[in-house]
Amino acid sequence: MKDNCQMIVHNAGGIWGHTGAEALAIKAGKICDVGFADALRDKWQADTELDAQGLLITPGFVDAHTHPAFATGRAEEFDWRAEGADYLEIAKRGGGILSSVAHVRDASLDHMIAICTLNFKRMLKHGTTTCEAKSGYGLSLESELKSLEAIKVGGERAGITVIPTFLGAHMIPSEHRDNPQVYVDLLCDEMLPAVKEQGIAKIADIFIEDGAFDIVQARQYCQAAVDLGFELRVHADQFNNLGGVELACEFGAQSVDHLEALSDAGLECLAMSDHTF
Repeated sequence: MKDNCQMIVHNAGGIWGHTGAEALAIKAGKICDVGFADALRDKWQADTELDAQGLLITPGFVDAHTHPAFATGRAEEFDWRAEGADYLEIAKRGGGILSSVAHVRDASLDHMIAICTLNFKRMLKHGTTTCEAKSGYGLSLESELKSLEAIKVGGERAGITVIPTFLGAHMIPSEHRDNPQVYVDLLCDEMLPAVKEQGIAKIADIFIEDGAFDIVQARQYCQAAVDLGFELRVHADQFNNLGGVELACEFGAQSVDHLEALSDAGLECLAMSDHTF
């Protein structure tokens, strides 16, 4: 007597980790058998079958750093880069993160949900089934909460597994450029607690860089986030070595990203950490 299963997938060009196999059976949402189609049909009664059409069957990709919650593109910045402008120069021209902020603040929640859903569907189309997804283009309490809601709903509609991250500390917004500490205090005293209450993001992130947050501001933010029970991620050493890697290691961050300007001391810190980066 055959056992029941949900599906048999057959005619695969290959199955990751199984040399020579071309079919698999799925039961209760999990792969329960791998081999050849005729043998699996003898063993399993499938509710349905799927022809893989010679394609590779592989685990879904996991993308650990994405920014899906923006309202419009910034294609003109490719021209600026072609002219030799670097990231910081583009920011000074009004491009980069702050350009996206203005559009996100003006966008409705429905528009942001539609954008996130579209971006997540594109990821799925190219094989990504799980992603970390950051806010960070709102830089105000209302717009950051809106972005996190859009990430949550967009992931659900697209059918992708999403790990939301609060990146309100992506950049100092224009209204606080003359007194950045006001925004740092706002992040720690109001925005992080509100994100905690919203309950979508369990991780907080910060960009430590010239023109964004310095190491003293980052320490204040990371401590406030940890005190509220957030896990941490950190953008660091992208253009300049400000000690962000060492701070991330000190706080036991889940990840520290970018690292183009990583120093020998930062590399040693990562190597000696009990985390895998």
